[in-house]
This record gives sequence, structure tokens and C-alpha cells, in this order.
Amino acid sequence: MNKKTGWAIVGLSKLVTDEVLPAFNLCNHAKLVAVASGDNEKATEVAKQYGLSNKAIYTYDNFNNIKDNDEIDIVYIVLPNSQHKEFTVRAAAAGKHVLCEKTMATSAEDAQTMLDACSKANKKLMIAYRIQYEPKNRRMMRWVRNEKYGRVRLLEGFNGMNVDDPNQW
Repeated sequence: MNKKTGWAIVGLSKLVTDEVLPAFNLCNHAKLVAVASGDNEKATEVAKQYGLSNKAIYTYDNFNNIKDNDEIDIVYIVLPNSQHKEFTVRAAAAGKHVLCEKTMATSAEDAQTMLDACSKANKKLMIAYRIQYEPKNRRMMRWVRNEKYGRVRLLEGFNGMNVDDPNQW
């Protein structure tokens, strides 16, 4: 692989500024090529910090213009859940693959719309949920499938977290 995959990040939350963007400095096969935000001042500051030109800054209003940016291969949507459908559909329509932060959507209908939009555009959609790739979980999945300890009758799990704005759901 000679070319690094170009990423556009949509939304500049604390998760993005504190974790996602700094991680690009460690990537061998990916690079940050654009940002999109509802706060143009913040987007300009972030773009400058990461060496992006003003042409690599998008607002929510002009986001559809990413279709003209050949450097963008994948759009990572890190917005409130209520905005996932809209920006997934718009990214797919612009001809870009999509990585969308979890939770995927606020309804089954919105999730299906997202899937349909990416399928129609022949683009991949992935939800940023890593648990199925972690070694211990992969081992457990093998054990269950192979019935290493017999047939599984029940699995129980829990994931808890604080949600800043309950209205985003």
C-alpha cells in the first residue's frame, strides 16, 4: 500500500480533539485530510494545528462539497447520534466510505436508511464499535461457535456510560 487513506473527520468533540486526531500521527496507512464542523473558528484552529489548508475545512452547510475532494477516501462521523443518518447519507452520496461513531442511529428506520444509502453508492459503512475485534472477545466467539464448553444457552453483558445530552437519542 503506497498511498495513505485520506480521512475527513466530521465533528470536533472532545473525543476527536483529545483522542482521534492525535492518533493520526501514529498511523502508517491513514492520514487526516479534512475536517468538518459547525464551528468554523474551531475547525480553522484544528486544521492549522494539523497542517490542513483552508480548502480542507468544511461546514455542515457546505459538507456536500467533499465530493470534489479526491483526497478524502473515508468520512468519520463523530456527531451526536441524531445527526448520524444525515451525514452518513450525505457522505455516501458524495462517494465516500463511512465510519460512523456508535450508536449507529436513533431508530431502526434511520439505520436502514444509512445502510441503503451506502449500498446504493457502493460504499462501505462501518460503525465504530471495536469489541468484536479484541482478542479476548474473538476467542470467546470461537469457543461459542465451536461449543468448546458445550452449547451456550445464555450470555449476559452490560455496557454503562454517561451521556452528556440525553436529547441526542
